[in-house]
Amino acid sequence: MPAFDRHTLAFEEAGGHVAGGFAAGAGWPAERRERLYRVIVRHMWPQVDVSEDPEGHLLARAAATDVVGREADAYPARFRDEVLERHPRLDCAGVFLACFRDQAARKPESSAAGAVRSGLPGRMAVNPFDAAS
Repeated sequence: MPAFDRHTLAFEEAGGHVAGGFAAGAGWPAERRERLYRVIVRHMWPQVDVSEDPEGHLLARAAATDVVGREADAYPARFRDEVLERHPRLDCAGVFLACFRDQAARKPESSAAGAVRSGLPGRMAVNPFDAAS
C-alpha cells in the first residue's frame, strides 16, 4: 500500500498511517485516527503551538528531549538517572542518526533531511542523556 511505503513518504507520515492502522484495529473511530495521524506528523514541525495542538506539542517536546537533550535540565537529576538506569540508551543516538541520514539521502525534501542539514548530528553529539551512558 502506498500509504505504508516508507521509501516514498517521510517517516512521520508513514508512521502516522501505520499508527492509524493499529488504531483502526483497536476500534478507534475515523476522526480519532485522523487526529493521531496529525499528532505524529506535527511532531516534526519546528514548533507546535500548545494551544492549538496540546498532544502534538507534547510529542514534539518529548522527541526533542529524547533525541537532542533539549530541556534536559528541566528534569530533576535523580529522575533522569532513574530513567536512564531502567532504560539504557545503548546506541540509541547512533541508530537514530543512521536512520535519519538514510532518510535524508533517499528523500532530500523530507523533515529528516532538513534536520540533518540544520545540524542534527552536532546537536545529538552533545545530548546529555547520551553522555551519561
